[in-house]
Amino acid sequence: MTETPLQHTDQAARPRLALTRRALVVGLVLVGLLAWATPYNDYAIGATLMAGNYLPIGGFFLVVLLIVAVNGLLRLFRSKRALRPAELIAIWCMIATASSIPGSGLMRFVVPHPIAPAYYATPENHWEDRILPLLPTPLTITDHAAVKGFFEGSPDGRVPWGLWFAPLATYGLFVLALYASFFCLSSLLHRQWAERERFTFPLATFPVEMAEAPRPGHALGTLWSNWLLWVPIIILTLIHTNNGLRQFVPGLPLINLYNHPVRFFVGRPWNTLNGLRYPMYPLVIGVAFLLKNETLFSLWCFYLLFQGERVIATALGLSPGNTMIGYGWPAFGSQQAAGMALGLVVWVIRNARGTMRDLLAPGYHEREGREGMAPRSALYGLAGSLAVMYLWLWQLGGNALVPLFTLAFGFAAYIVLSWLVAQGGVLFLQAPWSGAEMASSLFGFRSFSPRSIMVGTQIESIVMLDLREFTLPHLLNSQKFADNVSLNARGLLAAIAVAMALTLVIAGRQSVALPYRYGASTMYDKWAYLNSPQRPLQFLSSQLLKPTPASASAWKHMIGGGLAFWGLMMLYTRFVGFPLHPAAFIFACGYPMQCFWFSYLLAWIIKSLVMRYGGQKLYHRLRPFAYGMILGDTLNGAAWIIVGLITRKAYAVLPG
Repeated sequence: MTETPLQHTDQAARPRLALTRRALVVGLVLVGLLAWATPYNDYAIGATLMAGNYLPIGGFFLVVLLIVAVNGLLRLFRSKRALRPAELIAIWCMIATASSIPGSGLMRFVVPHPIAPAYYATPENHWEDRILPLLPTPLTITDHAAVKGFFEGSPDGRVPWGLWFAPLATYGLFVLALYASFFCLSSLLHRQWAERERFTFPLATFPVEMAEAPRPGHALGTLWSNWLLWVPIIILTLIHTNNGLRQFVPGLPLINLYNHPVRFFVGRPWNTLNGLRYPMYPLVIGVAFLLKNETLFSLWCFYLLFQGERVIATALGLSPGNTMIGYGWPAFGSQQAAGMALGLVVWVIRNARGTMRDLLAPGYHEREGREGMAPRSALYGLAGSLAVMYLWLWQLGGNALVPLFTLAFGFAAYIVLSWLVAQGGVLFLQAPWSGAEMASSLFGFRSFSPRSIMVGTQIESIVMLDLREFTLPHLLNSQKFADNVSLNARGLLAAIAVAMALTLVIAGRQSVALPYRYGASTMYDKWAYLNSPQRPLQFLSSQLLKPTPASASAWKHMIGGGLAFWGLMMLYTRFVGFPLHPAAFIFACGYPMQCFWFSYLLAWIIKSLVMRYGGQKLYHRLRPFAYGMILGDTLNGAAWIIVGLITRKAYAVLPG
C-alpha cells in the first residue's frame, strides 16, 4: 500500500476527551468481576470461554447490558447521568484488554507449568532423573503435598502460598517485561497501520455503532431499532436454548451447528481428508461479513490449499513429521508458516521506515491526547523490555542463542497475529511454530544446552503459542477506538494498565486456588492441566534419547515460506483485484482455521452474492443482520455461562 506522510486530519485536530472518573470506576468493577469468574467458568465448568477470542463474550455481554439496560433506563429517566459513547468505549477497552489475562493469554498456562513436572514424572518416563534436574529451581514446585494437593485436591482447600511465591515472581518478571513491550509496540504499530496504511480495524467498528448516542427522546441508538438486528438474535436464541436445555433434558433434538466431520473418502490419498470438520459459527459469519472480500477468500482458500498439500504428500508416499511444541501440524506446515511470518515481519519493518523517520525527526511534535506514548519513549521502552526478556531467558537457560530464537519467533507471532486482527478482523489464532523447536530443526539439538531448550519451550507454551486472547491486538484496537471517539489515548492506556494490574491479582489468586479446591486432574480443562505442561517435557525427553540433527528440509521449508510470502505480497500490492492475501496462509495449518474455515467460506459466498446483485447499498443495509449474528451468539453464550456458574452444566457456542 502506498505510504502517505503523517499529517493532522480533521479527526486528529479535534480536542481529545479525558477519561472520566466514573468510567474508570465502572470499568474496574466489571474487570474485577470477570477476573474472578473467568477461571471458574473456563477451567472448572467448560462453558463458552469467557474471552477466548478478540471479541470476548463475557466482557461484550456486560457492555451490551450497560448500553441497553443501564444506559437505556438512564436516558429515559436521568438523561444527564447516562454514560457517553466515549465512556462506554473506554470501559469496553479496559474490559477487552484485561480479559486476555485470566485465560489463555496468561493464567491458563503460567499456573500449571511450575507444578506439573513433579506430578507427571514417573519411573517409566524417567523424567525425575533426566528432566527435573534441568529445570531451574525458581520455576518449579516439587513439594509432594503441594503437588498432590494441586492435582488431586487439598483436603482442607488450603493453598501453600509460600511455595508459589518464587515461580510466580520469577515468571512475573518476564510477563511484566512482555506487557511493557506490548504497550510500546502497540503505540509504534498504531501510527503505521492506522495512519499510513489505513488498516480498517474491523473489530473496532461494531462497538462504536452500538454505543452511539440516540436521537433526542430515544433511549437507544438507531441500530437497536433496526428489525434486521433482531431477526438473527431471535433465531439463535431459539437454537441455543434448545441445544442448551439438552444438558437437562437429553431427549430434546439437537440442532447441530458444529460437529460435521467428513467421512466419505475411500482409499489413498483422499482419505487423508477424512475427519475434516466444517462447523458453522454464526458469530464468526457475522464478523466475517464485515471483512474485505480478499481477506475472506484467502482465509478459507489457503486452508483448503494446505489440505491439498497433505493429500499430495500422501500420494507421494511421504510421511511428514509432526510438531511437538508448536501448534501447527504437520512439521513442514509449521516451518513454512514460520518462514512466512518472518517474511511478514520484514515487510512490516520495511513499510515502517518512513513512519520511524518522521517520528524521530527533530521537528516532530506530539499531538496532544492522540499519542498513546511518546515515540522515543516507546522505542526505548521496547528495547529495554526485550533486553529484560533476553537476559531472563539467558540467565535461567544458560545459553545465549536459544533466547534469540524464542524472542524472534515469539514476536513474529505477536506481530503477524496483530496484523491479521487489525487488517482482517480475525477472531483468534495460534502460533503453529515454536522458536526452540525451530532452532533444534535448523541447527540440530546438540547445538544448544538441554536446559536452554527446556526454558525456551516452557515460556513459549505459556505466552507465545495459544494466542487466542493475548494483549497486543487489544491495545491496538483500543488506540483505534480512541481515534474513533476522540478519546485521550494516553489516559486510556493508563486505565487499561490499571485494569490489567487488578486482573493479575484477582485472576492469579483464583487460578492457583481453584485446583486446590477441586483437583486439577478432575477439572474440565485437560489441555491446561494435562497436555500443555507435559509437551515441553516430552519434547526434551525425546531429544535427549534421539537428538534432532540439523535438517536441510527445515531450512528449505522456512526459506520457501518467506519467499512465497514476499512473492504473494508483491502480487497483492501491485495488482488491483488480486484475490489472495498471503498472511492468511501463515495460520492455515493450525487449529483455529480447522474451526472457522467453513464459516469464512459461507460468509464469503453470502457477501459476494450481496455485492454482485445489490452492491454497497444492499451490503450496508444488511450490516445490522451481521451484527445480530454476533449479538445472538454473544448474548446466548453469556446467558449459558451464567447458567453454568450456577448449575455446573456446560454449553458452549464457540470452540474451546
